[in-house]
Amino acid sequence: TNPPPSGTSQRRVVAADGSTTVFKGPGAEFGEARSVPNGSIVTITGRTSGNWTELVEGGWIFSFELEPI
Repeated sequence: TNPPPSGTSQRRVVAADGSTTVFKGPGAEFGEARSVPNGSIVTITGRTSGNWTELVEGGWIFSFELEPI
């Protein structure tokens, strides 16, 4: 695999119920984009808004469902 782009880093999804939802913006009110299974590795941009973290892959995920790897 390729390393993440400069300024980004990777995180592991740690959702309590087996998966988590990625939203189109920083909040549930923006609508669901997709679901990500627990244990997945995602790349974050470093940009946050409140309790939300932006993904390089597109969309926003609840920050508390991510852990450093």
